[in-house]
Formats: sequence, structure tokens, C-alpha cells
Amino acid sequence: MKNFPITKINDYVWEIPPGVKPCQKVPVRIYADSALLEKMKADLTIEQGINVGCLPGVYKYSIILPDGPPAQPQTALSYALLTQVLPVLIDEPQPH
Repeated sequence: MKNFPITKINDYVWEIPPGVKPCQKVPVRIYADSALLEKMKADLTIEQGINVGCLPGVYKYSIILPDGPPAQPQTALSYALLTQVLPVLIDEPQPH
């Protein structure tokens, strides 16, 4: 999967619509300049973002940040980001 329909929002924000994979329910937001976006296209970073868009509970965006590691499983830091730092993306009660 290397040809993704990517829409430019601005010089540093890009979006892939939902439905690239049948399970993907939310768009993927990519925060990167055009040079970094090309590197992300060459490895598995974007595919990982699309896979995150398939997870239950993510209801607004799957987000790829500039430091997104290519082809890495979701780390504890990624989980903390999704569940604590960006709780608006998770449709679940947050632990206190």
C-alpha cells in the first residue's frame, strides 16, 4: 500500500481520508513538511497511521507526528499520547 490519497491542508498538515482500508473509520492527519512527507511515504509510517485509524475508540483523527517511528509497533509513549495527552481522540472514559 503505497499510493495514498493525500490532501494538503497547509504546508505542514496533510490528510488521508477514511476508507483507505475497509476498517479505517477516521482520517489520518500528518504533521510534516513536504520533504518529511516523502520519507514517510517511502517507509511504513503512513500505513501505521492508517492502521491506528482502524482501532476502536479513535473517533476524530489518527495522528502522525514528525517524530513518528517508521514500521514500529505502538509504543507506551504512543498509548500515553492517545489516552492522556489527546483524550479528545478517544471515545472512552479516561482514568484519573
